[in-house]
Amino acid sequence: MTMLVEIVSGLFILLGVIALITGSLGLVKLPDLFSRTHAVGMMDTAGVGFIILGLIVYGLYPCQCEAGTCGHLPVFYQPDCNACGGTGCPSQRRQTTAG
Repeated sequence: MTMLVEIVSGLFILLGVIALITGSLGLVKLPDLFSRTHAVGMMDTAGVGFIILGLIVYGLYPCQCEAGTCGHLPVFYQPDCNACGGTGCPSQRRQTTAG
């Protein structure tokens, strides 16, 4: 399931980057001011929206602890849960520091 979430979020982020590049090309290639601002406004909004959607999909996946999925959402624990391999989930932190 982790691989599926990473693939879906990566596709959303890639789609957002492609939209941003398309908007930038429209800024350079289109003839007049109004066409340029319309292309940049529409495509940059879509690009940023897709990038944020990809980050939401990736960020709301439950963190993986050493003992399996603990069920905590890594929104407030993002550096501990995903970046370090999942050793810092709140349930494990409470068990190790209390005893």
